[in-house]
Amino acid sequence: MNRSAPSFDVAIVGAGFCGTMLAVHLADEPRIRSVLFERDTFARGLAYSTQSPRHLLNLPAGKMSAFPDKPRHFVDWLGSGDADAFVERRHYARYLRAVFDAATAGREQLVLRAASIQSIERQAGGYRLLDDASESTRARNVVLANGLFAPSGDMFDEAVQASPRYIGDPWSLGADKLFGDVFIVGTGLTAIDVLVELHHRRFAGTVIAVSRHGLLPQTHLSYGEPISSAPDRRDALATLRSVRKTIAECRRSGVDWRAVVDGIRPLSRAIWQSWPLSEKQRFLRHVKPFWETSRRRVPPEPRRVISEMEANGTLRRQAGHIRSARFSEGGRFRIAVERAGDVRYVEADWIVNCSGPCNDVTKIDDPLVTSLLRHGLIVPHPTSLGIQATPQAQVIGRNGIPKRDLFATGLQMRGVLYESVSVAELSGQMKALADHLTTIVTSGTSPAR
Repeated sequence: MNRSAPSFDVAIVGAGFCGTMLAVHLADEPRIRSVLFERDTFARGLAYSTQSPRHLLNLPAGKMSAFPDKPRHFVDWLGSGDADAFVERRHYARYLRAVFDAATAGREQLVLRAASIQSIERQAGGYRLLDDASESTRARNVVLANGLFAPSGDMFDEAVQASPRYIGDPWSLGADKLFGDVFIVGTGLTAIDVLVELHHRRFAGTVIAVSRHGLLPQTHLSYGEPISSAPDRRDALATLRSVRKTIAECRRSGVDWRAVVDGIRPLSRAIWQSWPLSEKQRFLRHVKPFWETSRRRVPPEPRRVISEMEANGTLRRQAGHIRSARFSEGGRFRIAVERAGDVRYVEADWIVNCSGPCNDVTKIDDPLVTSLLRHGLIVPHPTSLGIQATPQAQVIGRNGIPKRDLFATGLQMRGVLYESVSVAELSGQMKALADHLTTIVTSGTSPAR
């Protein structure tokens, strides 16, 4: 470990969308010395790391600007002028890199470190960050932008998870290696990515995809402008009934339901925050699957592929809870799926966990997350969605006091804001956080701890 650790005003851990855009905004201020840590590729992130031309953005180009005050920035960068197009995700990775390079070129106040932070500890005047090369760095302020984590496999025992035919990280999957019968955990966006690749490779086996309700994401269709409404927010079920009523009224007028759902988005944070914990948990138990499949839609082409796979018998969807998985005498997986008290068994050659990024920090196998929990710098949100923090992204640790020098981003904020997933939300959050950091650093404010 180096004897005299370099010191920075801001340390950003992770260079996916959030870390990248925060660095871009901070690079405009020459008085702020920042360091950006990323072991993998800078300015890309897991969501846009795919090289498959079949993996499309789940929002049209017109809603993917990295700058909240420049809504056509991505469309203009593409040069197509088509704000309604669903473009390849790999192109968005190129866009982020271009934005990053343009903003940071020649900015000596920003240092890039190709390293993975293993632990963060509080020390006088800020924090000490230790990376995977045992090098330490000091920073007055730290931003946790460590992105997406692999799905939790806690529904399976260690023997199953240790099998080479259990794919716990679907984003690293080479679909050409799969054969025979494939069991997919989940029917959401990650599952669709895998299924689209299997279809392209003319997969000759069968796929069984299981999730709690067996629901697929709905399809994007053009509908005009979102419909503003004021749903009843007394509790989760009252909100659901109110939204359904508005949808029914709009349908009678020939207005698509998507206009209603998208019209609620600007209010969703206020609705979520107005509920007590019991109502948030009620929403997660009873409403979330239906809201998510309506809110987080997919382009028409992936849905067409899924429909074709179901029609020709390649894909079967099931609703149910996965209770266990064992090895059969023939060495295959034997998975118990329960629905309404009835347990049925499915045999498969492969299990692919597409249940989505893990939001529960107590189940994340990552040295930095483990370190933060151990030192009490973070605590799980009671909804199991990310960590405790203020709406302004200040992390709340074990002592229950917001930290004015430690900040959360992205999915870590989901329990606080709920809608903290898409670029439309994250771009504004990163600009606001950059403005806040600029104020406290350039004003010489000493964070109270």
